[in-house]
Amino acid sequence: MADIPHKNNFDLLRLALAFSVCFSHLGEVSGTQAFHPLEWYFYSGVAVDCFFVVSGFLIFRSYSRSSSLLSYSNKRVRRIFPAYMTVVILAAFLLPVLIPTTDLFFSGQWFRYLFSNLAFLNFLKPDLPGVFTANPLQVINAPLWTIKIEVMFYCSVPLIFLLLKRNKKWLVLCLLYGASIGYSMIFLSLHHSSGLPIYQTLAKQLPGQLAFFLGGG
Repeated sequence: MADIPHKNNFDLLRLALAFSVCFSHLGEVSGTQAFHPLEWYFYSGVAVDCFFVVSGFLIFRSYSRSSSLLSYSNKRVRRIFPAYMTVVILAAFLLPVLIPTTDLFFSGQWFRYLFSNLAFLNFLKPDLPGVFTANPLQVINAPLWTIKIEVMFYCSVPLIFLLLKRNKKWLVLCLLYGASIGYSMIFLSLHHSSGLPIYQTLAKQLPGQLAFFLGGG
């Protein structure tokens, strides 16, 4: 794969997508009715999908340029883990200071938030006890769910390359695309028929997002 010029517009593109996500959630997070129309102009779902496309483009090239699996893994760990762990730990220790009581600090719910989020399982405990309880949306850092998807994609890239190397590329890509789209359609259909949010959550996991990563690769 050709090298990407050091000076490119990927940072600008990701910044624009990040602003789009922020603007689209203003109404939901603040509870201000005047901000709700922004959801139609800055649809966060499209922005997140574009993030995954860009990530697929960059990560496939990162793997192809790595000298070994260890080198690739080392780059991915240094890219994600330090910043991610810092965000989770700072939120866990600093945000409880904002509440008047300290009874919930170091409680069972607090530890559940900390360890669930450090393990990329933020859906198990997305909120801190006593924090943002007056807000319509009490999630501490909602976008963290995408980091879990990124990490799972990092782990799947070597396997995808192996499949592409040992089989017909077009066949592998068609099967992966089909499986990804089929996965999403099944769980979204279950969500619409049952109304249970768990199916929508499952639809957004890596199998359903893999098509976007592949689109960037």
